[in-house]
Amino acid sequence: MPVTENIYGGMTEAELSEAKEKEFQLAQQDKLVEQAKDQKNALESYVYETRNKLFNTYRSFVSDREKEGICMSLKETEEWLYEDGDDETENAYTSKMQDLRKLVDPIENRYKDVEARALAKQDLLNCIVDYRMSVDSLPLRIGNWICKRILERKGSPRSSEDKRPDQPQ
Repeated sequence: MPVTENIYGGMTEAELSEAKEKEFQLAQQDKLVEQAKDQKNALESYVYETRNKLFNTYRSFVSDREKEGICMSLKETEEWLYEDGDDETENAYTSKMQDLRKLVDPIENRYKDVEARALAKQDLLNCIVDYRMSVDSLPLRIGNWICKRILERKGSPRSSEDKRPDQPQ
């Protein structure tokens, strides 16, 4: 006796293909919504962080006029976020972020330059201490010769006359 199988409520190949396509489209749409939400959160965080930095971290690096202009832009962006910008695309949030960064980046760069200078100064001072200790560990005659050459040259190009006294000619 032959066995037959009857399936009720199943989908045809065309219906299955259409359902898979619909599922893919919905997943893509969810991904876009999630990316927009993430960018909106990043913009919102940037607004709050920047406002805080203007009055604390960057206060010595920003003029009152700059601060006023940036605060106005931050306020406008914040209002846009909570009024018109609730359901925008990722690109809209990115564009707003770029506009704010154009205003804030020069101030942030000034701050970073001062920080970098302080680190470079400390590194230079440490290097000087290390060299002084090295010179102090040399015999007095050689150490004096090195110090004399440094004071004479002060950064001028090295010449063949700069041979150490203990080196063979």
